[in-house]
Amino acid sequence: MIYISENYQGRLPQVDITNVQGNASDDAKRFIWSLFKLFLGGPEWFGGAVGAHLEFVEANIWEETASEPAKAQTVFEAEVTKDMCNAFGVLHGACAAYFVDQ
Repeated sequence: MIYISENYQGRLPQVDITNVQGNASDDAKRFIWSLFKLFLGGPEWFGGAVGAHLEFVEANIWEETASEPAKAQTVFEAEVTKDMCNAFGVLHGACAAYFVDQ
C-alpha cells in the first residue's frame, strides 16, 4: 500500500504507466510518476518546461535482506533538444544538474 500525505491527496495528476518497466507495483509506478509530475509544475516554470522532456521508463524495488538494505531505482530518459544546449551545442551543465536533482 502506498501512503499519500494529506498535503498531496487529490492533487496528484493522472498519469499513464503503460510503458513503465520494472518490478515495482503499478501503484508504486503511478505514485512515482504522478508525484514527479506534480513537482515539475506547469510549462511556465523551468522545471515544467525541461521536465516535459523526461520520460519515466523503469522502477525497481528490492526488499531488505539479511545482508543488504532495501533499495529502489527509477530510470528516466530524455531527448536532448536545442533549448537544453549551450553555445557549443552540448547539454548545458545547469540542465544536466537539473536532471540529476530531479
